[in-house]
Formats: sequence, C-alpha cells, structure tokens
Amino acid sequence: VELAVIPLLPNGKIDRSKLPRPIGHAPSTELAREGARSPIEGQVLKAFEDVLKLPELGISDDFFALGGHSLLAAKLTSRLNKELGLALPLRSIFESPTVEGMARAIEKARGSTAPRRAALARHPDQSIGPLTVMQERIRFMEEMNPGQVTYNTPSAHRLSGPFDRAAFETALATMVERQPSLRTYISRTAQGVMQRVVPNLRPDLPFEDLSTCSEATREAELLRRMQAIVDQPMALEEAPLFRASLYRLAPEQHVLLFMTHHIIWDGWSFDLLYEELGDLYPAALERRPSTLPALPVSYVDYAHWHNRWLEGEECKSQIGYWNQRYSGLSEPSTLPTDHRRRPGMTGVGAVEWVRVDKTLTERLRQFAVEQGATLNMVVMAIYTAMLSQATSSQALVVGIPVRGRLAGEVESVMGFFNNLLPMPLTVDHDASVIEWLARIKREMLDGFANQDVPFERLAQEPLISARAHKAGLYQSLFSFQDARERRREWGPLKHSNLLILQKGATEDLGLWLMDVPGGLEGGLNFSADLFEPGTIMVFVARLLALLQRVADDPRRSLGDLLAAPGLDTVAFTNWVREKANAAQREAAAADAALAAQAAAPPRIAQLPAASAAAGTPSSSASSNEGRLAQVWAELLGIDASEIGPDDNFLDLGGGSLLFMRAIAVMERELGLRVEPKHMLTQSLGQIAKSWRASLVTAHAPNSPA
Repeated sequence: VELAVIPLLPNGKIDRSKLPRPIGHAPSTELAREGARSPIEGQVLKAFEDVLKLPELGISDDFFALGGHSLLAAKLTSRLNKELGLALPLRSIFESPTVEGMARAIEKARGSTAPRRAALARHPDQSIGPLTVMQERIRFMEEMNPGQVTYNTPSAHRLSGPFDRAAFETALATMVERQPSLRTYISRTAQGVMQRVVPNLRPDLPFEDLSTCSEATREAELLRRMQAIVDQPMALEEAPLFRASLYRLAPEQHVLLFMTHHIIWDGWSFDLLYEELGDLYPAALERRPSTLPALPVSYVDYAHWHNRWLEGEECKSQIGYWNQRYSGLSEPSTLPTDHRRRPGMTGVGAVEWVRVDKTLTERLRQFAVEQGATLNMVVMAIYTAMLSQATSSQALVVGIPVRGRLAGEVESVMGFFNNLLPMPLTVDHDASVIEWLARIKREMLDGFANQDVPFERLAQEPLISARAHKAGLYQSLFSFQDARERRREWGPLKHSNLLILQKGATEDLGLWLMDVPGGLEGGLNFSADLFEPGTIMVFVARLLALLQRVADDPRRSLGDLLAAPGLDTVAFTNWVREKANAAQREAAAADAALAAQAAAPPRIAQLPAASAAAGTPSSSASSNEGRLAQVWAELLGIDASEIGPDDNFLDLGGGSLLFMRAIAVMERELGLRVEPKHMLTQSLGQIAKSWRASLVTAHAPNSPA
C-alpha cells in the first residue's frame, strides 16, 4: 500500500493504528483507473471509498476483492438507500459488486413501479412509545422466566494507556445523554406495555482498584467480580437497563465491564459503542465538543414506524416468500441431545470457546473471495453440513441473526433492531463443497432480501409452525459478525476484548463467531440441561477440523469431507451413532409401554365424542386435560402420558418461544384463550377446569354465544 508518509509515534516507532488495512487485491492503478462517468456513478464511487476506507477507487474495482464483507455490504446498501430514497436489497452488491454495476442496478430500481418504503418521521413525544414486536417477545420471556439472566448481554473491554477517570465518566455520561435507548425502561400503562425514556440520567460507574491484588490472582479476581455482576438479573421496570463497572489493574491497565439488557441493545449497538467512546473520550480529555452528529431519529420513532410497516404490503410479500421457502422443505429431525427434555429445566447455559488462528482464517477468506462469497458463508456452509450429519437428516433449519435496521436513518441509533431468519436448507452430501457454498450463498442472499419480517411474526404462520412441532423452529443458531473494523483506539487508550460467560441459554445450541484482526473467536453456546460439556468439545473439535480440511482441499464433496479419517470423525460419528441407538431403544420401549397400556384405562382419559343431540361440549374434566396434555406434549417433544394435572408448562421445560407458541396453538386448535400470567402459575388441571367453565357458560341456554 503506497503512502505519502509513514505515520510515527512520538517515540519514533511506526504508529500501526494509523496504517490503512492491507488488501489482498490492490485497487486500479492511476493509469488504469476509470473515474465516474455520471452523477450516479460519482455518488456510488464516493460510498464505496467511504465504506471501504480506500481512496481513489475506479468504477471497475470489485467491492469484495477490496476487502468488503457482508456487514460492510449492508452498510453500503443502507447508505445508498438513504441517500437515493430506494430499497435496494443486500443481494444487489453481491450481484453487481462494482461501481458501474451498482449504478446500473440503481437506475433499474429507479424505473421500478414498486412502492417506496416510507421514511421515518420524528415523533413529537420522545418520552414514551410502543414496544416493537421484537421487544415484546423478550418482555414476554422475562415475565415467563422471572429472575433469569438469559438476556443480559455483557462485554468486557481492556483499556491500555494513560487513563483519566473523570474524562471517561464524562464520555460515558455524554453517550447516555445522546442515546435514548440507554435511558429507556419498560412500563405498564393504561394503553398497555410501553417503553419510557428518562429525560436526564447520570450513569453510575462503580470503580474497584485491583492493583493491590497479587499479579498471580488479579485476572481471576477480575473475572470473578465481573461474573458476579453479569449473573444478576435486571428489572425491566427500572432505568437504566445497563450496568457499567470500572476496574484498575495497574496504573495504565483498566477494564470496563459494560452490560446491557437485550431489550435495548443488539450487536450493531456494540459497534456504535466503540465509535462513540472512541470520539467522546478524546473530546472529554481535550475539553472540546464532540464531532458526533446529532441523531436524526430515536428508537421510539422506529417503534412507531415499524409497527405500521408490519401492516403493509411489503411485510405481507415477505411472509409469502418464507411460506414458499418452507413449502418444499421436508420435516427436519430433532438435534440429538445427551439428556431428554424434562420438567424443571433450569435454563442454565454454558459455552465452549472457539478460536480459529489468523493463518487458517485468511486461507478460508481467500477461498471465499475466489468463489464470490464471504467468510461468513464459508463457515455457515461447513457448520450446516456438520449439523446435517448430527441430525442424520438432509432437512435443516438454522436461525441466523441479522441487523434488522430497515431504515438508513437508524444506522447511528443504539437499540434492539435485530431480527432472526429461520433459514430452511436441504443439505446434499453428494454436492461438492464449492457447489454447497454456492447454494448457501444463494439461499442467504434470498433470505437477506426478505429479512425484515420479524421472526415472531413468521412463527405464527401455520406452515412454518407445523414444521417445528417435533424439531423446533430451528435446530441451531448461527451468528457471525465481522469486527475487524471496530475502533481499537479510544484516544490514547488501546482497546482489546475479554471473553466473559453469559450463563443463560436462549437456544439448545448456538455458534457465534467474530472476525477479528487475529482470526476468528467466539463460542458454541449450549443448554446445560441438554448437553454435556464433553459433547460440545467434540463438536468444536469437529468444526475446526472440517474448516482445516476445506482450506486444504475445497474441491472434494461434502460426503468425502464429512467421512475424512481423523480423531474428530471417529468421536463425532460415534456420538451420532450412540444417540441414534438410544433413540431407537426409547422408541421400542415407548411402543412396548403403549401395548401394555392398551387394555388399561389411560392416566388421562381421551375426549369422548360430543353429544350430537345436545350439541354441547363434554363436561368431563379429564377429557379437557387430555386434549391440553396432547397439545403441550407435541410442543415440548415429550409423551402426553408424562404430563399430569398438577404439571405446569414452564416446569415441563416450556421456555423460549414455546410459551408464546403454546398460547397461540391452544387458541387456534382448542379455542382456549389463556392469559400468560395464568399460564405461568396454573397447572394443566386448573387451566382445563377454567376452560370447562368457560365452555359451559358459552353453551348455556341464555348465553349470548
């Protein structure tokens, strides 16, 4: 990379933080570079240069060959949509990765008669607003599982260099003042549950000096104290919905713990945290105003806008797309687990850390570039192939978190915009790795073009929920974030991350990875109620070995890749075989138990046919219990005979979205409406009794029904 001057530190050494990131494919030389030929090309060229942080590009330079990736592509399309008033899908940049190609795509979009997406408007009352459907799900879950820490989102930041505590506190306070989400709490009002914004809030930043601890115990003590904070639940009814704490390890070594509740925060908000503190702390040190522009809109504005968008034609069109995707999918198989789902599941999670060194990461990245894909897609392709082998099924659904920022106006707004795409896939083990990667790319881009409809809304679709009766809405989560461009200097402070454990389990199994300057780092999160740590170690070793084999020989078939000899293959296939044999034994035992019970009355009587003459529902309490038990059993993946009148849905393991689905299915299939608070506290027998009472009332001679 040619520079006019090499940036230096005061001590004469090279200031590596100010060096532009080297690229594997240099932009056009001055002689070959072709400049913009139209105003549109000029606007797109400027966007390319700003997003990639590379000057003097040409209209033929390839976005991905210059270091672009999925996150930067999303940032680019969001910027162009905002500037041009369009709704270009993410796949536009993948299909037309050059300036001249994007300019043509924009001209075509301008000529389209499709309705434009409405712009966000500034709402007059910024102190209160509705919840988004994404927030409502989390609020519902918190009410369902009070006192848990599932949605605490912790981060730990090591700060090296001269530190001014007062200036740092000022920077944090300024960020809280700028970002209304950091001053938000959830409140019940006469209009329902709303989010409220506190006008003025000075954040607490407790300080602990650990420099007096011995060097041998200091890091362990730091982790212990931070973990104690992470493991404390947060009340949604109290602002702020974040905690921060500062630790001194040495004169120029400090650690910031910053933990938010997910209802006000997402992954992109972490990127904004880096940007804002990277600007606000130097400003506080130098006692000057910040250069950050004022926010154009707030999360309250977005909530009003998004709730209107859900009623529009664009949302309906996207729902139609997902129904079509699911229509050709076979029913997925359940991911095997070490332990069965059982009553009283704790919701406790654990993690096995995953690290891919820089050398292997760059080899995989180069393979991705050669195939016109991204590193994200390569890892996704290998992980889904591995899951398909684990479930012994070609059909698979993987949950993929996406940014969910539908409008360009919210790029700089902290808040919970994330959406989850339930990506249905059919894995072909006869396909080559390259063919499977191409299919993953196509499926992901099609999904990203329809990523705006909330997962919570999709889960209500009969076709989609029907596929989830046995295996859940998805078999695993897959989250990938490119964090290489995150700001690593906050003024004179050098920044690095510390990994910290989040003990709540929102999923049975979920892989999350971050692309950082040193390679890939992340973890395989799992439900401690379902999996043994040793099993997850086998999964991690398997994934790392498969990634290495792809880097060594990407031309092989998926079947050959999964069958390649190695200790990981032996351990993984043995586990899969063991679980398959255990499932067969359980099925045989269940069949034998059913045969033995055939002559005996069931524990819960089945619903007898209603009287045709009277036209009234049965008054048998046990028949109501039987129908309820059957619905619960299908949702929970257990046998109805295991559910008794005194059992509660939550205690039986009905966490995550199952609780919301149970209420929806009970209303749709049984005509039974149950308040969530009653579902939380009442047993199956109590709900069945109240159902019977409501049915009797509804069919009474003088009843309006």
